[in-house]
Amino acid sequence: MWGQLDAGRQMHKALPEDRSMGSSLTRIPLSFVLLGSFVWPAGSLAGEQGGTREYTVFSGERPIGHMKSADTGDRLISDLDIKDNGRGPTSHVEYTFDADGVLIAVRMMGKAWFGNPISERFGMSGGRAYWRTAADRGELRLGAEERPHYLTNEFSPDDLALLVTRAKGEKRRSIPLLPRGEASVELLGSHTLDLEKESESVELYAVSGVQLKPELVWLDERGRLFGDISGGFALLRDDAVAARPELERLQDEAETALLATIAANARPAQGLTVIRNVALFDPARGRLLPRATVFVYDQRISAIHEEDVAPPDDAHVVDGAGGTLIPGLWDMHVHLGSPWDGVQHMAAGVTNVRDLGSDHKYLEKIRRSFSDNDALGPHVVASGFIEGRSETNASGGIIAESKEQAVDAVEWYARHGYRAIKIYNSIRPEWVPAMVDAAHARGMHVSGHIPAFMRARDAVAAGYDEINHVNMLFLNFVLKDDEDTRTMLRFTALGERAAGLDLDSPEVQAFISELKRRDIIVDPTLAVFFELLTGRDGTPGPLLAPLIDRLPAAIARGNLRATLAMANRKMDRTYNASGEKLVQMVRRLHDAGVRLVAGTDGWPGIGLIRELQFYVEAGIPPAEVLRIATIGGAEVAGEAHDRGSIEVGKIADLVVLEGNPLEDMRALERVRWVVSEGRVMDGGALIKAAGLRPYGSLSSH
Repeated sequence: MWGQLDAGRQMHKALPEDRSMGSSLTRIPLSFVLLGSFVWPAGSLAGEQGGTREYTVFSGERPIGHMKSADTGDRLISDLDIKDNGRGPTSHVEYTFDADGVLIAVRMMGKAWFGNPISERFGMSGGRAYWRTAADRGELRLGAEERPHYLTNEFSPDDLALLVTRAKGEKRRSIPLLPRGEASVELLGSHTLDLEKESESVELYAVSGVQLKPELVWLDERGRLFGDISGGFALLRDDAVAARPELERLQDEAETALLATIAANARPAQGLTVIRNVALFDPARGRLLPRATVFVYDQRISAIHEEDVAPPDDAHVVDGAGGTLIPGLWDMHVHLGSPWDGVQHMAAGVTNVRDLGSDHKYLEKIRRSFSDNDALGPHVVASGFIEGRSETNASGGIIAESKEQAVDAVEWYARHGYRAIKIYNSIRPEWVPAMVDAAHARGMHVSGHIPAFMRARDAVAAGYDEINHVNMLFLNFVLKDDEDTRTMLRFTALGERAAGLDLDSPEVQAFISELKRRDIIVDPTLAVFFELLTGRDGTPGPLLAPLIDRLPAAIARGNLRATLAMANRKMDRTYNASGEKLVQMVRRLHDAGVRLVAGTDGWPGIGLIRELQFYVEAGIPPAEVLRIATIGGAEVAGEAHDRGSIEVGKIADLVVLEGNPLEDMRALERVRWVVSEGRVMDGGALIKAAGLRPYGSLSSH
């Protein structure tokens, strides 16, 4: 559920409506809906109220929202309200069912995570299905025996439970979806919990085919939503909050078993592996060796030959099939929310990540699962998240209420092995110098957002080593002194004002020169901000559009949904121009010699591929883009001695691509093999495990 609700982390978009869900469904004219020939269910709240359930939503241990659901005969009515980090969704949903329990109507209203209005309706009657949202509308004629299940485009928390309940009533545990796709449901376990008043049996299910990973959901004895837990986020029935540790333990055990089946396909880092029949990209020198053979012994590179060398008889041979060997990629801005993120990263050749602010408890659990090989995942470098207390503060990490507490937070992270800190929006500007001094005294790197009522130039003067997000650079010039960036203003002001900023003005050029002079690193997360400003309802979002045919149903459809609400439609051209200005800024930073790191703050794995493609579209040469995402990331993370390039003695983090990314950056999407710390993984199998449809040539080796 949380991948869909938390649009701030993973800007879910989706597939054009006209992709049929199957050959047995017949398309009928859209005019049927537009001319009003179908009468939507009235959606009244009539009926005796009963079966009311109340839920609390948590981020970490902090409550951030509530949901109330009520059964009223043939209806389920739910109201959701979440507020975190100055934003959050609110929605009212009414589901209507027929006598067989089949969902025949949905009415949904409210606001999405970034304030975009929600208006969604679905109806099924007389052998026809109809849907209308802000992003898509369509209709299908159904066969006599076809009764597919509709998933809302905004993905209400009840959706998974309703899908499971419907699938349980079928002869097979899979069900076709509307508007497209198919979901499968697997029972992972049944358990009895001691709740506040009595014991209750609950069941844990895994739903596949909807998102990139199996979505896990808890149902009660009557088949209704009991809880939904994912990383640091949780939605739990109010009388079950105390059972959260037990539910998390049981869910962890079930997830570990699922992930272990994927991890078992990786060949252990043992003995000699020879990678041959490849060209080799050397990021340190920006050159491509047209033919190379690489020997790996256990976890490390033992030899490199600039020719094809016959392997010893006892070697495990990886045939590159004429592809390109590159170092494993670095995503320098992630928020690991689940061990499943590791599969997504590996499938894209991302063998190293920098986590910039996940809750310590959950981050350490995920890191252990990777290091213990319980799950496939990248090498993780952690940065400690420090936020100030306010009405709009973000949850997770450490929240400080004074300068002393903020400095203590730096000390805590240093003691726990963190190499860096990230400063966030509600930290008071006057605390920043002391925090920076404390971090630098312990050899820690300092990055962050620019706190409210502060400017990027002030953060640079206070000793920041790195600025996260390209919007923070623009806000340096376009904000008024009294404007509060803890609110949605940090996004809307960007859209409304960035277009008017002259990047060649003396003020902007002087600031860029200062970044270069002080060696301030910029982590632009360009792709997600370009998506934020230029994504529009009804058109594929630019971030995932090139991958659209390879995505699961719900993500594909959601890619038609705009994320950010504009003040009015007249701002469309301005927002588009502001999006282009972001791209121009990244190019100017690069041309001026400002160090960039490639990070996503969004989709694991595929997000980094798109980020790098955006850099090329901005005009940065492909060889330099690959340098930024390999040895460049390793240097900033303090790992260049061991990772980031293909050199004898370094850890074997390697990716074999089909094609040459120096000629076509879409080659990054075609991962043939991944070697992570010496473990060898089949790229096609990884891509399938990540919920993506592989290219035909990579379906099997």
